[in-house]
Amino acid sequence: MTRVVQLEIERLAPTGEGVARLSGKTVFVEGALAGERVRAEIVAEKARFARARALDVEVASADRRATDGHSSRCGGTDWAHFSPEAARRAKRELFLETLSRIGGIPPAVFGALPITESPLGYRLRNQFHVQGGRAGFYERHSHRIVPIDGCEIVSAPTRERIARLAAEGESSGLVETIESVETVETDAGYEVALWNRTRGMAAGMATGVEIRAAATGAFEVSPRSFFQVNRYLFPHLFTEVRDRAAALGKGTALDLYSGVGFFSRALAEAGFT
Repeated sequence: MTRVVQLEIERLAPTGEGVARLSGKTVFVEGALAGERVRAEIVAEKARFARARALDVEVASADRRATDGHSSRCGGTDWAHFSPEAARRAKRELFLETLSRIGGIPPAVFGALPITESPLGYRLRNQFHVQGGRAGFYERHSHRIVPIDGCEIVSAPTRERIARLAAEGESSGLVETIESVETVETDAGYEVALWNRTRGMAAGMATGVEIRAAATGAFEVSPRSFFQVNRYLFPHLFTEVRDRAAALGKGTALDLYSGVGFFSRALAEAGFT
């Protein structure tokens, strides 16, 4: 039986969920901000903690941003209810708190830790699931597809391209064999790979595409390789790592789980081996 409770949100968890207390138990509340009072549905309960979803916000935070029907459902927009400035501030604070608590690294080590604003439509690469002629991200807590028509984190050209691809595939019968669509956006346009998990790539990118920025040079990214997802921020991330490493002097570094070698190149340019 569903249990609905009223909760006072004290702070944020590292995942961005609100944290409240109920009968001596910690409750992690999806969709809630610090300082809010919400009506929430308990969705899972353990001996020491519980998880809940906010149903109604009775007292809202000044940091809350109105969400539309898409962002309130889509699993790719967990932070959509934060205003942009509040999200940047919260992520900075959560990062510092996590490194202090787990790694014993004091916040002063990082200085001001500026966070660069990222416009919407920032995703450089995507993986969309395909079901019944529709392509998109999963709805939260389900395997139902949420079409990307109104998705703010995906660029408008990609939304149009994927909607057209899904429609064409449905009419040709191709969608029945495709389970995911991979996209990579470059300065030259859009590269798409259709993927079948049992038989591999069905169509599209055979090897990889080139992604470049003035600060980083060129990287070849294949359909399933990892690359920094934010088109606006990856050049800043590259130069920040390179310049901070260079200030330490030459040395030896290990780039574990290096993907296409994004940080390896930054470290090499800083004089590391």
